[in-house]
Amino acid sequence: MNEVVSESIVLAGISKNPKMLFELDGKIGEHDFFHEQHSKLYKLLKHVIVEIQPERVDEFVCLTTANELGLTLNKVEKEALDVALSRNVGKEALVSAAKAVKKASVKRYLNEVLQNEADEILNSEGSVNEMLGGVESRLFDAFTHLGAQQEGELTPISDKVFKYVRGLVGSEPVGLDLGFPNWQRAFGKIRNGSVNGVFARMKQGKSQLALQLAIRAAVFKNIPTLILDTELTEEMQMIRMAAQLAKVPYDLVEEGKWVNTHEYVRRMEEAEKVIAGKPIIYESISGMPIEEVIPIIRRFAMKFNAKPTTTPQALVIYDYIKLPDIGQLSTANEYQILGAITSKLHDEAVRCKLPFFVVGQQNRSGAEEDSITTIADSDKIARDIDSISIIRRKTERELNMDPTDNGSHVLKVLAARNGAGHLGDEYVNLHFDMSCGFMTEGNAFTYDRLQQLRDKVAEQEL
Repeated sequence: MNEVVSESIVLAGISKNPKMLFELDGKIGEHDFFHEQHSKLYKLLKHVIVEIQPERVDEFVCLTTANELGLTLNKVEKEALDVALSRNVGKEALVSAAKAVKKASVKRYLNEVLQNEADEILNSEGSVNEMLGGVESRLFDAFTHLGAQQEGELTPISDKVFKYVRGLVGSEPVGLDLGFPNWQRAFGKIRNGSVNGVFARMKQGKSQLALQLAIRAAVFKNIPTLILDTELTEEMQMIRMAAQLAKVPYDLVEEGKWVNTHEYVRRMEEAEKVIAGKPIIYESISGMPIEEVIPIIRRFAMKFNAKPTTTPQALVIYDYIKLPDIGQLSTANEYQILGAITSKLHDEAVRCKLPFFVVGQQNRSGAEEDSITTIADSDKIARDIDSISIIRRKTERELNMDPTDNGSHVLKVLAARNGAGHLGDEYVNLHFDMSCGFMTEGNAFTYDRLQQLRDKVAEQEL
């Protein structure tokens, strides 16, 4: 797997065609040479060409520079340098040899990675998930390392901008529509590679909203949806699903008393038909560190999102971001761990080309103000996820301006990378039946609407 002749040709080629170094550098490097003397000479020639920039690369310049750099060349290395400087190599031969050197280097690298992986597996004492996660992460890192070294030139994109944009005319819609148009527009749409966050104080409806999104995607759009649950049990989530789909109160579903009401029986039977065979997947991840969760996401992506398109083909719901193990506090603060979780989820959304929704808690001040600062480690989260929304009941002031008939709850986008978000008193109305968790979007409450109400109040006062 070593290309001795090709390595020698590369050295000769760049010494005769110094400008070609700038075409090759980044595609190959000194680490790609199998023979140590060739690696050393490539480093020397690169320094001569880039830093010294002589009119002609000759033995005198090379040896002088080697001494200045403290690179002592032995007899074999001097002979290799003499061969390189005396050999005539054209540009085509140089490019061909450089490709051969790179190919041999990749072979050696992959062989080493796989051999090391075999040793890691044999010596692993972790759980199955930890072992699978470790293998996937290390192999993914290896392929990412190689991908970053793929051949390609640095070229301007100026001539491609409008060609690309015009090509989007008539293309498929961007993002997945789950029936919350005003909210989706405000946070920038449910798009591949994005992580959208929904935060709230306790018992405000964030988990019900997450489940509603999962149902709308999997049941009504037939979009494979993975629910990663850190809090509830599968049994409790199934009760919630049935209640939301059938619009039957939670307690009647849980206690089996829905059978006593003819209308509820009809709704439950219809809901059972609707959900049958739909791709909604539930995984309890309670107590699991994020390193064990990532392999689950990757297996889901490989099965259901092998060929991503502009419109998402699958969805991940993470409910909710919290410490998997209180013991982790011995090595880091809570906000650091929560920030690390969102960072890894964002990386995975980009790698798998999937949209994620994550759910999280607001701190106590969330009951008094609508602000990103009410979210633990807000700076870290804002950096690592694409939008931050809050859900809460309307305040008395809001109800006076915008009554319950328009919506009982508020969906407000505090920050968005791809959307306009909401300013000041703006929000989206949400009709929320808390008895069963069913939700629908109401009208957007905007500054225009607020000004209309203020004008109406002013007229009445006159």
